[in-house]
Amino acid sequence: MAFIEHQILMLAANSGALETAVRTVEARYALPNGALGNGVSRQTRLLSLLYHLVALPREIALEKALSDPKVSNAWNEWSSGSSKTLDDGIEVCRQLGLAQTTRLLRNSVVHGRVQFRDHNLRFEDRKQSLSIGITAIDTLLSSFGAELANSLANTGTGYEDHQ
Repeated sequence: MAFIEHQILMLAANSGALETAVRTVEARYALPNGALGNGVSRQTRLLSLLYHLVALPREIALEKALSDPKVSNAWNEWSSGSSKTLDDGIEVCRQLGLAQTTRLLRNSVVHGRVQFRDHNLRFEDRKQSLSIGITAIDTLLSSFGAELANSLANTGTGYEDHQ
């Protein structure tokens, strides 16, 4: 459900449907008009979505979901560059592979070792780090993330109770 919620919020924000609510909150907290932009914090949304996809599921559920052919296919499409997103971080992810990249993302998110720098996210673990563009992460979440969310929801391991 976190993935679906993200899609709904982004669609509403991009269409202007949140405009009245955002301006009301700005006025309530004496913020300058426009201070909250469209009302959706991209950083908060990305971290929340990553947490729900790679940190919340139990290890067994995540490993099972990662072996799902649809998840693997979505990963392969994204990491092969067929997503048409040019980003050095995608090459690093391709070299690390699906399981290792997921572990790096999971550990970074769980231990709060994610930084937003310009238009990139930097994920750090004890042994590795990865810097990847926000656009590439958006692309990853819209394809691989959707398949992973579906697979996790179908594992029957309790993940569906936390969505």
